[in-house]
Amino acid sequence: MGYVLIGHGGMEVDPSRTSPDMGTVAIPQGTTIQFYSDSGQGVIFGPSQLDIWQQIQAPWPPLDSSHVTYNLVLSNAEENLASALMNSPQFGGNEVLLPGRHLSDPIHLCSGTPETCPTKPEQVAQGMVHQCDGILGLLQGDLYWLACTSFIGVSAEARPVVEAKLGDRVRNVLLGEDPDATVSEADRQQIDQFNQFAFADADPDDVLSYMLIGPVILIGSGHGISYQNRLLLAYRGDTFQGQMRVVKAGEDGDVPDWFDVYGVPQSKQALVRTAIRRISKSADVVFH
Repeated sequence: MGYVLIGHGGMEVDPSRTSPDMGTVAIPQGTTIQFYSDSGQGVIFGPSQLDIWQQIQAPWPPLDSSHVTYNLVLSNAEENLASALMNSPQFGGNEVLLPGRHLSDPIHLCSGTPETCPTKPEQVAQGMVHQCDGILGLLQGDLYWLACTSFIGVSAEARPVVEAKLGDRVRNVLLGEDPDATVSEADRQQIDQFNQFAFADADPDDVLSYMLIGPVILIGSGHGISYQNRLLLAYRGDTFQGQMRVVKAGEDGDVPDWFDVYGVPQSKQALVRTAIRRISKSADVVFH
C-alpha cells in the first residue's frame, strides 16, 4: 500500500529551520517518492484531477533508494481538503495522510541528523535507515507528494538569486501536466479565451477539430498560426489531432452540456478534461 500526502509543501531555505547538513536526504530501501512538480514550483489540483487519479501520468519516474531528495516540509492545508476530496476519489487504494490529522504539523521528510539518518544512497545500501520522526522514518512504501515543492522562507536579499535559479520555469503546474512546460499564464489565458470563443460559436452537435501540443489543447481555428507553430517547434513529437462534438441540449443554447471527445490518448485525458472545465465548468467530458 502507498500513501498520498496532501498539504502545503515546500523547501525551507532558512538555515535556522533546516540544517544545511540535512538539505538533501537519502530515500530508504522499500520506499519511493513520486513528485508532480519541479523544485521551486507549486502544484495545483482539484476534484476534476483527483477524480481520475489512476489516469494521471506522472511527469517522471518515482525516486527510489538510489536517489536523494530535498528535505521538504509538509504542513496543514485543511482549507483545501473539502474541495480536494469532494467526490471521494479512491486514489488507487492508497491511504491519504494529512499533517494535523494523521501526521505532525508541520512535518519534514527527515527530522534527523547525519548521525541518525542517511544522506547518501551509499549509506542506504549499507543498511542505514532513518531513525527520526519525519515522513521517511515513519512510512515505508510508495509515497505520492500531492503538494508544492516551492521555496519557503526566502529572504528579500536571497529572492533575486532564487528567481534567477528558477529562470523561465512555470511557477505553478497543474497536477498531471509537464512541470517543464514553457506555456506562460498569459498564454494559457489567451488559449482559454480562443477555446471559449470556439465553444460559443458552435451550433448544437457541431464537430470541432482540436490539436494537442505538449501541455495545451487548441480547439477550433481561431488560434494564431505563428503561436501554433511556436508550440509545435517547442513540443516536436508531442502532438495529436482529433475531433470533439459539442452537445448543447439545454435551454441555454450558448452553453455546452457535454463534449464527446474522440481519440485522446489516455495519458492526455486529464489535461483535456481540465482545459475544457476551466472554461465550461458545468459540462461533462466523455472520451471515446
